[in-house]
Amino acid sequence: RCRHCWSEFTFKTDPKNSDYTMESGGKRTYEAWKDADMMENAMKEEKEREAANDHMKAMEQKSINVQAEMQMLEDLDSIRTMNKRMGQRDKTIEEALQYLFQREEKKAAEEAELPEADLAELSEFR
Repeated sequence: RCRHCWSEFTFKTDPKNSDYTMESGGKRTYEAWKDADMMENAMKEEKEREAANDHMKAMEQKSINVQAEMQMLEDLDSIRTMNKRMGQRDKTIEEALQYLFQREEKKAAEEAELPEADLAELSEFR
């Protein structure tokens, strides 16, 4: 039922277009996106029909698709290489920080073992 006039209306599902169609009791409003999608699908189907009829165009389209796929694979490979480099950089940074931390721990342990007289003498040289 309509909220404004209380008249009844019915819809049918349209699986082909993934939409609904008005069956009775109403009028569908204009939707620009629906027209654009329908035109896009129609153009795609027309291109496919032409390609099926013209073998030369089919070969051209296949070569274009292969080139696009190869470009995507190259891009993916470069992204993977970049990610690998970034991962190694992060690993080396972590290793450097770990080395510095361990060096400071060793210094602290050595200073804890030295007598106070030696510590005073060492602080004069630093």
